[in-house]
Amino acid sequence: MLHSSACPYPMPSWEGSLDQVVEIKGREHPYGVVATDGSQIYPDKHQGVPCYVLNTGIAQFAYGETSRVQLSSIPEMVTPLVW
Repeated sequence: MLHSSACPYPMPSWEGSLDQVVEIKGREHPYGVVATDGSQIYPDKHQGVPCYVLNTGIAQFAYGETSRVQLSSIPEMVTPLVW
């Protein structure tokens, strides 16, 4: 169930028991899900190299007649030359 009374976008919530079994019915139309996440490693002032690493992970799922998934990671090392 989605509640959006206090948020500008729908927020999921859970109702019921965590061990509840729910039947999943087929969907008439194909659909997809995309998620992204990021992390960073900040410069270490105790080391001699002034740089940091950014990593962005992406997950794409497509559901329909044929389903597929695409997982990717985009790491980037940033040095003073890029700053």
